[in-house]
Amino acid sequence: MYRRSLLVALTPALAGCSLTPTGPLTESYPTSAPNVFASFDWDPDRSVLIVTFDRGNRLTAENTGRLSVITPDPEGVETVWVDRDDTDTASEFPLTPGATLHHEISAPATTHVVWEGPEQQNSQAVGNWRPEMTRSEGGE
Repeated sequence: MYRRSLLVALTPALAGCSLTPTGPLTESYPTSAPNVFASFDWDPDRSVLIVTFDRGNRLTAENTGRLSVITPDPEGVETVWVDRDDTDTASEFPLTPGATLHHEISAPATTHVVWEGPEQQNSQAVGNWRPEMTRSEGGE
């Protein structure tokens, strides 16, 4: 008797769930940064920070709007590595591990590798270098 009343009570509740299915969400998830692991080497003779894309995902115009190396202080120097809307870049898509970039700065200063999404709605630092580090292996 108890089983029958339980089945009678659960049937309308469970049946209601299947009668009104919802469609898929139309909102897309925000684009997240591909994996980019960079290493940094300071060359004091040339006043150049050499940035190497050691490993990670291949960067394309579909998953990246812009990748740049920025030293905010003291002069605010930016070197654009790749940009899908700009022709004045150091390289072209696709950017793959093994690529290097020479970022000219007058003196060692904190520097960031910044990734921007394809629609430039979001950006994220994917690598950082601080002057006290002579060489930084992959990541930060």
